[in-house]
Amino acid sequence: MPDIMQVHRSQESKIDYSMHTFLLFCATLPLANGAGIQKRAWSHLEALSAAGQVDLVLLLTPAQIRRIETFDAIRMHCRSLLVVPVDPSSRAHTSKLPGLTFAKRLLSLGRPMVTLRNCPDREKLRSLISSHKYDLIFCFRLRNFELLMALLNAERSKTLRIFVDFDDIESVAQERELAAMGAAVGFEQRLLMKMDIAETAATEMRALEVAAGVSVCSTLDAERLGSRDPTARICVVPNSLPELRTLPPRGASGQINLLFLGTMTYQPNEDAAQFFCAEVLPLVRARAHNSTSFHLEIVGRGPSSAVQALADAPDVTVTGDVDSVESSYERADIVIAPIRFGGGTRIKILEALAYGRPVVSTTVGAEGLDLIPERDILIADTPEAFADACLRLAADETLRIRLAQSGRRRFENLYEARCVQEKMVCDLKKLIVTDSRSTLV
Repeated sequence: MPDIMQVHRSQESKIDYSMHTFLLFCATLPLANGAGIQKRAWSHLEALSAAGQVDLVLLLTPAQIRRIETFDAIRMHCRSLLVVPVDPSSRAHTSKLPGLTFAKRLLSLGRPMVTLRNCPDREKLRSLISSHKYDLIFCFRLRNFELLMALLNAERSKTLRIFVDFDDIESVAQERELAAMGAAVGFEQRLLMKMDIAETAATEMRALEVAAGVSVCSTLDAERLGSRDPTARICVVPNSLPELRTLPPRGASGQINLLFLGTMTYQPNEDAAQFFCAEVLPLVRARAHNSTSFHLEIVGRGPSSAVQALADAPDVTVTGDVDSVESSYERADIVIAPIRFGGGTRIKILEALAYGRPVVSTTVGAEGLDLIPERDILIADTPEAFADACLRLAADETLRIRLAQSGRRRFENLYEARCVQEKMVCDLKKLIVTDSRSTLV
């Protein structure tokens, strides 16, 4: 196998990278200040536009399209923009009759979760793929790879250089969700979840085999994928954030403010909020010193009625979507991430580190982040341990400051957007100049 760096160096002088062209498929609107998935999409768009010219294709549901107020910000980073509506496929349809959903699901095996709406923009997309020779077709998330494969025949797919950003490994997240929630759902739902896991894993394997390269957000996930296909070229592209100003420690007030921040339409976040309020917060209240009170603020778009009901407790506030999260971090003494399942790495933790706030997380919540417990973050997995970690930080201002300062340095060294984007562009350039397959770490 040729050495990738030697191939890159020997050919770099012959190639004008500013002339590279990319076709970027996104299943979400890239936003610098959006939800976690939108921040990652924005970072990809910025990186690709710095390396060449980008034709951006947004594959969005009608509901997503209706929520968009303007495309001005993303138009600055792309040569062209095409928005193609998608609809749930028969694979996503459910029925209230027992057994019927499973029967419908069997009939939809192998089909994507969404389908392109039959409209002029769909034909524009077909024309875009067929009429342009792109240096790289970049699919953000596995769903877009599924859609791209549905548009191409087998021979055409072999002529394209395709790159797939998994972000996290969806089949792993699905397995964890089944383990966490399987006992609470019926037999048919468990079968459906197992079927989803099998289909997702099969699509992941196809991407490893077909794509010129794939990426994930952590070295841990890269190792997991590498064990499935040792010949696959796997890049590590961490979640990242732009430089944020470090907030000063909050002044003493006799009250310790806890902050949990995340999109509440994401099941692991909703579960985390309910778990903390039901099992951890009562222990914090019971064990707190009489002179110290605690207040929890839950911030995030789309809180369900169950999450909103948590605010019935006098020491809990539930806030929906906010224009800026900085004020929430300014009010916080401690940021919590009591995540019990899911995948990938948590932008909410990186954000807390960037703002200079100490974090308490579960092992799953901090998974994939190169953080050292007790130096950069506190890790606790049981309700008792999580409550003790919160109480320990509440009682020790020096520890709060030390963790915040160390976490901030870790963010600057590993997760600041500019550094991550430069590494990603370097890896993509290697893909463009060589067809050899290996892991890029």
